Amino acid sequence: MPAASASSCVPGGVFMLTSSHITNQRASGFVRTLRNDTRRNVSHNRNMGKRRGIPLQINWYLREWMDMLGVKQADMIKLTDWSKASMSQLYNGKQDYSPKIVEAAAKALNVEPFELLMKPERAMALRRQREAAIVLAHDSENPNPVNKAVNH
Repeated sequence: MPAASASSCVPGGVFMLTSSHITNQRASGFVRTLRNDTRRNVSHNRNMGKRRGIPLQINWYLREWMDMLGVKQADMIKLTDWSKASMSQLYNGKQDYSPKIVEAAAKALNVEPFELLMKPERAMALRRQREAAIVLAHDSENPNPVNKAVNH
C-alpha cells in the first residue's frame, strides 16, 4: 500500500492515497466528511431484522369477545373492512392491535373499546355494577312517593 503524502490528509484524520491504478488528474485531494460519518459505531439499520409493534404477550381479548357474542371472522371482515389475513392474525393473536383497530372492533361488536382490553366476564361484571350504581343513584335522587306515604 503506498504511503499517504502530507498533502492528502483531510481534516478529521481521513487520508487519501495519492496513487491508484486509475489516476484522475483533475480530482481534488480534498474530501469533505461529516462528523457522523467518521464516528458511526453501529449499522444504521440494526433494527431492521426485528418486528416492531408486536409485544411478547397480546393483551386484548378479541377472540374471547367474538366467541362469547357468537360473531364469526367472516362477520367481522364485513363489519370492519379488514382483510381476511388481518382478521385471522388478530383473531389468533399474531398481530398486535392499535387504537384504530380497537375502535373498529368495538363498533362491530357493539361494546366499549376499553372492554376489549379485559376478559368478557370481567367486563360484564363491571357493566352490571355500573347499571346497579345508576339505579341506586336514580332512586336516591327521586324517592318513591309510595315510601313517603308509608313513612308519614
